[in-house]
Amino acid sequence: MSEKPNKVIFSVAGRNGVIIVYCNRIDIFRQGVIHFVNNGVKTIFISKITSIQFKEASKKNSGFIQFVYPGAIFNSEIEKDDNSMVFEEESNEDFKKLREYLNEHIQ
Repeated sequence: MSEKPNKVIFSVAGRNGVIIVYCNRIDIFRQGVIHFVNNGVKTIFISKITSIQFKEASKKNSGFIQFVYPGAIFNSEIEKDDNSMVFEEESNEDFKKLREYLNEHIQ
């Protein structure tokens, strides 16, 4: 990758936080009372992602994106999962763009 590692490619806002995409990693910033104790940043290197789970949001149901990589620990409650972001219908296109970008760059 010829881009600078700290250059922001784009960002997406979900219901429970923000994902910032760099050329070599994603940073997940959490929001809300649930994540007050762990009020930090989750960094996942794109080269480590093995798959992406994605559910599009609808008027009645939230969507989510979940990042799978070796050693990841998942929470059965998607809203509390550190490797996931929940989003609403108006953010579908932003999260599809994120999924497409990462699918093009994962190995």
